[in-house]
Amino acid sequence: MMPVAEPFPRTPLPLMACLAALTLAGGACWEIARSDAQPPRQTMAVERLDALALPNLHRLTDRIFSGGSPQGEAGLDELVALGVKTVISVDGEAPHAEEAAQRGLRYVHLPIGYDGVPRERLVELLSAVRSLPTPVYIHCHRGLHRGPAAAVAVCRLIADLDAPAAEKLLEDLGTARQYPGLYTSVEQIEPVTADDLRQHPADRLPSVAEVPPLAAQMVEIEAHWQKLSRKLEAAMEWDEALKADVVVLEELLRESNRLAGIRDPRLTYGFQVTDKLLRYVTNRPPSTARRDIQHRCDGCHQRFRDQPLTTRYPNEPP
Repeated sequence: MMPVAEPFPRTPLPLMACLAALTLAGGACWEIARSDAQPPRQTMAVERLDALALPNLHRLTDRIFSGGSPQGEAGLDELVALGVKTVISVDGEAPHAEEAAQRGLRYVHLPIGYDGVPRERLVELLSAVRSLPTPVYIHCHRGLHRGPAAAVAVCRLIADLDAPAAEKLLEDLGTARQYPGLYTSVEQIEPVTADDLRQHPADRLPSVAEVPPLAAQMVEIEAHWQKLSRKLEAAMEWDEALKADVVVLEELLRESNRLAGIRDPRLTYGFQVTDKLLRYVTNRPPSTARRDIQHRCDGCHQRFRDQPLTTRYPNEPP
């Protein structure tokens, strides 16, 4: 009588245990490899969207929006309606993180300047976009310059967007050429590694970042000047309320001058010249005064704020 063949050969128990251990170890290795692997590339689908309280709102991909600071509760409500889960501010002004949290929105505050997107900040931006709930809304104050630059820089890393297309996209979003550092940051992007991301975990990114005193002061000046500028443009003559607003601007600039002296004496001189202008500005028609103040501010910004550090002060002695 012929023996009946077993359908599968028997494997000794120790060998089975060894195989099981190898299988589990392989699964663990796969999890590690998968966590370091790049996720699928997103598709660019740029579209301008209409919004009442989100300035310059654009959809860049199905997971990334770009625009200006949400205007009060209405702006936050519009973000919720868009399906946004995470809001990233690159503006110097402290965001309304608590109000956002009440609507289920996670705020991340990663301020940048007009001179470019620093490497470490880019890693933090990517960490937030890859690890926090999406869609993500990336914004600055007006949604024209720093916000789009940060959003497009991230898109260079997660979507099929080459340097020429990124440059064109910045132009379409309204980013001014007077900020060459923002364009350079986007065009000369460097890859971000898994190790880079591990050094900046998303759960440690601040909801409200600590901003240097001078930067915080300039945010306050910008907010005051925007209101005063509109009033000067519309006014036919000076009244006491308008003069009082100019006095407030003077005081803000004097405080900035004190803070700037710690940083750079040339910047201190720039504040002093502007302060002198403000003392006599009420002798001119309001619209002329507005133009002269704006011209002075633009000149100071061009020298001290808008250029990358390596190209500042090109015509000045050391």
